[in-house]
Amino acid sequence: MLSRNEYRSSILKEKKPGIVETHSHLKYPFRLNFYDKPPIDDITIEEFETCALDRLRVLAEIESSYARNRTFKELTEVMDPICKKYLPLNSNTAGTIDLNAERRKDHIGHFVLRLAFCRSEDLRRRFVKAETTLFKLRYASDDTSEKEAFLNSRSFDWVLATPEEIQELIPSTSSEAPGRYYKVKWTRVPDLVEKRRVVLKGGMAYVPSSEQASIVLQEFQSHLEKDLEMTAKALPRLDEDTRIVPILDNLSKGFLAGVSSEWSNASTASGDALTADMIDEMAYKHFPACMRNLHMCLRRDKHLKHFGRLQYGLFLKVLGLSIDEALVFWRKAFSKIQDDKFNKEYRYNIRHSYGLEGKRANYAAKSCQQILMSDQPGPGDSHGCPYRHFSADNLQSALLTMYGEQGLTSADMPEIMATVKAGHYHVACTRVFEITHARQGVKKGEGVGGGESVTHPNQYAARSRELEKKDGDGDPAGTLTLGEVSRDGIEHAAMRVAATSTPGIHSPLARSATAIVSSFQAVITEMSLRKPTSNEPNGTKDSQDDLKRTAMAEYQMTEGHFSLVRNFRLADLVTIANGICGSLSIFMSAKYLLTSDEDYLWSALGFPLAGLLFDFLDGKVARWRNESSMIGQELDSLADLISFGVAPALLAFVVGFRTYLDTVVLTGFICCGLARLARFNATVASIPKDAKGKAHYFEGLPIPSSLGLVSVLAYWTKQGWIEGKQGIPWGTVTLWGKPGGDGDLHTFSIVFGLWAAAMVSKTLRVPKI
Repeated sequence: MLSRNEYRSSILKEKKPGIVETHSHLKYPFRLNFYDKPPIDDITIEEFETCALDRLRVLAEIESSYARNRTFKELTEVMDPICKKYLPLNSNTAGTIDLNAERRKDHIGHFVLRLAFCRSEDLRRRFVKAETTLFKLRYASDDTSEKEAFLNSRSFDWVLATPEEIQELIPSTSSEAPGRYYKVKWTRVPDLVEKRRVVLKGGMAYVPSSEQASIVLQEFQSHLEKDLEMTAKALPRLDEDTRIVPILDNLSKGFLAGVSSEWSNASTASGDALTADMIDEMAYKHFPACMRNLHMCLRRDKHLKHFGRLQYGLFLKVLGLSIDEALVFWRKAFSKIQDDKFNKEYRYNIRHSYGLEGKRANYAAKSCQQILMSDQPGPGDSHGCPYRHFSADNLQSALLTMYGEQGLTSADMPEIMATVKAGHYHVACTRVFEITHARQGVKKGEGVGGGESVTHPNQYAARSRELEKKDGDGDPAGTLTLGEVSRDGIEHAAMRVAATSTPGIHSPLARSATAIVSSFQAVITEMSLRKPTSNEPNGTKDSQDDLKRTAMAEYQMTEGHFSLVRNFRLADLVTIANGICGSLSIFMSAKYLLTSDEDYLWSALGFPLAGLLFDFLDGKVARWRNESSMIGQELDSLADLISFGVAPALLAFVVGFRTYLDTVVLTGFICCGLARLARFNATVASIPKDAKGKAHYFEGLPIPSSLGLVSVLAYWTKQGWIEGKQGIPWGTVTLWGKPGGDGDLHTFSIVFGLWAAAMVSKTLRVPKI
């Protein structure tokens, strides 16, 4: 415990009536800086812009880290190399470093960005948050002696609590004396008050020395907020300076998409030379969403409008496409245009972008910031950033279509869409890069290297190509051929159908199941023959993987005959088998109505069960072969509607639910099943999932549960409780009119109505097994 005299001596040391003058050979004596005085030196326009851009790169990455929910420890690890690269700031003990030059750059950059970000409340808020975080990082890493010297050089208006006050408020339970406590107004440490890390009394907060940084950070934040407001009031005086205002306008957009470093002025090829024939494969493997969308639109429409051509053409130029190959590529792409028209209207523009015509300026590829800040694309336009310019539904569909084969699933979409909604478009693009390159060892938070976010389309493509070169071989050994997989899977499903069939289903169902298996084997055998096996010269794992990717690219970008069927995956074919079973059930029901042959009725009752087996199998096949797509999701829902919606409703009509009100209920049953499937497709991404991507529950009763009703109808059929025999159990009720009229309703129809309501229920949650 300090004596009273010792305590008084310590108070005299802690008192700081004003900013203490520090005698040093350095103009900026500390790494830590409250930026009290603006720079008054001569500053060139180039230095003005360079200092601000380098600082903005650091601040933009800090904001990106917040959007990616990094902890302070992760933030420190990511920002340390970035700060050393763009904004180094060494301690006073670094003898061989020009400390004045480093701190001058830091000082100038801060004040330039003040001018850029003081213009609106939102920009001021984001700037203050990023700057405070940068100060916190420096405070945490600063030398203890230099930190103490900095604190002693300023007045933070705190009072050291007396030993009596400390003992009264924080009674010590040990023989050790309590540490120092600083007494400040509680409004200066709201974060500590919120976390209950201080003792409050009489409007004062007693802050332990371990939390002293909070007082300093809050003081820095308050100081910067006031300075920004003053700068905003003085800013109109700069409106007439045509040299500075455009720079400030550009800097103020830096938080939207970050600031690209080596790519910001890229105007020449940055990688290996490309040929026109390589672009299709490159687009599938390495392009970001903006360029992938342009390529798909070009292949689909055989044309791009001016701004789309400009954005895509400059990207390809920097990617490594020479002018000669560019002319070949664009000529082939514009296949609907005659040679004369192409040479007159498009050839000049292509050469102009390469600096070979007009004023012969070698134009740089557009950065993410330039693409994001472009105007909203009009009808028929394809340029811009999909993350900003697409609607939410279109963006999700586009991303799953583009990157579904590379590992992006619907389970990843909530995280990506939340980032898009918050306006961090480049962070969403970075997260897509991490997911689609996880197979090359990219982990969450690594970004395109060193934790950096995507800030330029060519940066994305270059990093993707670099990872591919490092990755080497693709598919693991021992992969089965498509023909082997499909035959095994379909035959296994057929055996399960036969084993679970009811006694009366043998002849029609067996014949139909055999026909399904035979037809699918024929289709898949033909598909496997088109794909080289491992015994063929071209049948390496790499070539198989390339063929698969090429097929996907054709599915997305071409309009060839039967391109849809030719590009079905194995899981899609199994899903269609489910739809075939439902369709056969409908036809068997119709046959029974025409012939009264119970074999057809048993077949109609059995085919939905076969459809359930295929419905179960398609998910297994998709997960096994790591295949997922938007078309597969839609196929699954359409097949389920046929097999578990329309087919059961028609079976109910066949066995005797034939009154006017019965048909109304059964129609409602089908429509509720339709609505349930549509809602499932729209909300599946938002349902909580486990680590493997499996949903925890169903919202509403799943439509395959209608097989429970089919089982009841099968039991009635076996007992003879159907129309034409003993009749439907529980009879009918007459809601209006005379018995036998339109007001009659079978009592059991109420069960169908309740079942329909359960399918569209929002609150009913069925655990997923």
